[in-house]
Amino acid sequence: MSSLQRGQRFPLPSVEAVQLELTLHGSIATAVNKAVFVIDRGRMGSAPPSAIVSHRDPAALDGAIRFDSVGSGRFHVDTRRLGDRIERMIVAVWVTEAARRTATHLAQLDELSISVVGPDNTRLAIFAVPGSELGRESALVLGELYLKSGKWRFRADGGGYLGGLPSMASKLKLPGDIVPRLDGAHAPAPPPSPAPPAGGGDGGSGSGGSGWGAGHVMLPRDWPGGVKPHKIPAALLPAVARVEVQTREGKTHGGTAFAITPGGTMLTCHHVVEDAVAMTVTFRGTHTPRRAEVLVSDAHADIALIRLVDPWGVENWLRLKVSHTPPDLGDEVGLVGYPLGTAMGSEITFSRGIINSVRTPDGLRVLQIDAGAAPGSSGGPVFMRETGEVIGVLTSGLAPTAGMHANFAIDVNEMRRLGWLPH
Repeated sequence: MSSLQRGQRFPLPSVEAVQLELTLHGSIATAVNKAVFVIDRGRMGSAPPSAIVSHRDPAALDGAIRFDSVGSGRFHVDTRRLGDRIERMIVAVWVTEAARRTATHLAQLDELSISVVGPDNTRLAIFAVPGSELGRESALVLGELYLKSGKWRFRADGGGYLGGLPSMASKLKLPGDIVPRLDGAHAPAPPPSPAPPAGGGDGGSGSGGSGWGAGHVMLPRDWPGGVKPHKIPAALLPAVARVEVQTREGKTHGGTAFAITPGGTMLTCHHVVEDAVAMTVTFRGTHTPRRAEVLVSDAHADIALIRLVDPWGVENWLRLKVSHTPPDLGDEVGLVGYPLGTAMGSEITFSRGIINSVRTPDGLRVLQIDAGAAPGSSGGPVFMRETGEVIGVLTSGLAPTAGMHANFAIDVNEMRRLGWLPH
């Protein structure tokens, strides 16, 4: 069996039929749709597909191209019956629009591949897309089966689309009404919504713990590009942003937030966003504020998930160290944020310290640290100095007493208790 790379072409042997078999593994697999877009001969690049085969329309050309849902999905192609009337067949996958609204992206799949299978179920070739090569894409062309000089060939593609199915549909010249039809009521459902946390959340902009209703966040499996940061904290800073909030009373205040998925889901504090009627985030190294909205917020834990409104996601995010076991006293930690908003300028601030205590007020796991912080740092990541993994979200602090600094961070494991993460 040949293992293909992006752009590589594979000539099919002289067979009368092949299968294009998809493999999708991971918690978001049920939120991914698949289709083959059929291009007639002579229409390549100048006209929309003449047929689309998917879960909605499982057959075309009198059954010469068929879809079945065995495994992750298979497309059966009878090349003999097609003759030479077809130019090519494009195989694509995309995250449903319902799931994309909760920042679900293809990078959150554990495995994504397409195999060319012969009539005797022999695997002839496979193209696997490494998760490390995916970032913010929510739609992807896996490959195409095409006819050239009377012979069928398969080309591995791997081209992604940040804007999901609408962007891919525009590129492939699909008719305007095809997006809701392909992504409609009978599409696979996104991961189920969590039950509201006990007592309910109390979020800004009407986004309480029970108001999200769109499913918990799926964390990436790895760091951006699959590469563990080797320089801490420098490698972490591009994922941290300054938050600016406009309240119902017309006042403005700031805080800190940090990205945790390539789709642009971010963690911050509830008290930073609770009265927000408008909100922007500005990442380090940029000068362009980006609009954000509250996904879910919990006043008791003082944490919130926010999301970038635009579809472009982020190139940098931080990994969470979600563990049932609390960190050890004396563990070295770091903290980055934007203390005092813009009063100290637009630069980010880093401080370091250790975990002084792990406290459980009102049943919450709270980390006490002695790293210096000030208002505006709220919502910033508290991370392990050795690995860069985030263990907490800075929420509050006490004025120095007898020379002792005491700042507090909610343990990120509380997200699991609230139902914001899979158990």
